[in-house]
Amino acid sequence: MLQRFGERVKCGAPYGSAMQDHKQLRVWKRAHALTIFVVLCLKKAPRDMTWLKSQLVRAAASIGANISEGAGQETAAQFGRFLAMSLASSNEVSNHASVAHDSGLLPLSDFNHIENEIEAIRSMLTVLLRRVREREAYSIENRTLFHSHSNHLVTC
Repeated sequence: MLQRFGERVKCGAPYGSAMQDHKQLRVWKRAHALTIFVVLCLKKAPRDMTWLKSQLVRAAASIGANISEGAGQETAAQFGRFLAMSLASSNEVSNHASVAHDSGLLPLSDFNHIENEIEAIRSMLTVLLRRVREREAYSIENRTLFHSHSNHLVTC
């Protein structure tokens, strides 16, 4: 983003910034694959466990959906907010997977796969969130610099 005399001009969308194609993010690809895995694992869930199946699938889908929605936001701060929601959804998946396993709905091998993927996704989200927040802090510093030197062009 370039700023000149109070105008905002969009440039490309570098890594960690907002307004990028979510399908290019490795964390989104991994979250999407996890959602498909969860759906396939629970395809034959008994009717009395529909509530748990629904909650687990929704929570898994929410990880990728929040990454996707956040990537389409205009600012790094907004993107970061959606990444934080994705992290929260990953905790929800872990909880529901534990309940599904403990109640006999999810075999140990599937439960372990979900937990391993959730741990990897959390790690990726944490790194991405840190980078996005650093970028937002850098952007705020530059805006302050811009305002103190009113006629200078500042890149963010």
